[in-house]
Amino acid sequence: MTVTSAMKGLYPATYDTLTDVILNGNWAAYAGKIATLGLVSGDDPTLNYVQIPMDSTQFEDGKFTQDDYKAMVAAMFSGELTVSNDISKAASDFATVITVDDQGAIKG
Repeated sequence: MTVTSAMKGLYPATYDTLTDVILNGNWAAYAGKIATLGLVSGDDPTLNYVQIPMDSTQFEDGKFTQDDYKAMVAAMFSGELTVSNDISKAASDFATVITVDDQGAIKG
């Protein structure tokens, strides 16, 4: 089992945008626009706006490793692997649904 929680890279998105708006005077480039932030690197997953934290994720050898995650991110970045944003589908339409229950504190 791999234990993790996805995180959003709010710091780089906020810092980069505010730097561009305030220091470079580029407000017009952002005003009234919606931005979807996701992958910006296939080589270094820690640069992406949405990521699995590399330091705190408990990867399990033989199941899903950090190298597996890096390969998956690279495949997504290159377009070889795509993620659907179709919200009309139920999880059971494309995956095995499992029930997770609270097992109490995990070592650590």
